Amino acid sequence: MNDNNNNYENRGSGIILAFIAGFMSGAIIGLLYAPSSGENTREKIREVSIDTKNRAVEFSQQTIDNVGKSIQNFAGQTEKNTSEKESTEEI
Repeated sequence: MNDNNNNYENRGSGIILAFIAGFMSGAIIGLLYAPSSGENTREKIREVSIDTKNRAVEFSQQTIDNVGKSIQNFAGQTEKNTSEKESTEEI
């Protein structure tokens, strides 16, 4: 059952990353074909790049936090199951 949950989580992360990559590609292509000066275009690309970097860092941090919470939950469940098994064996 946990394997299915992990597969769904992995697919979700992949979909989000693909969406971000597609968004960035489209934004950069749109900026390059937009009628404006080279200086304005470079500034727009710089702003989009910085924004994307910040979003990627935030997404990575959220993913790390979620993985940490999942590990803690798993460790807690394992410890609880071990304790219950030991108390059952003593009876």
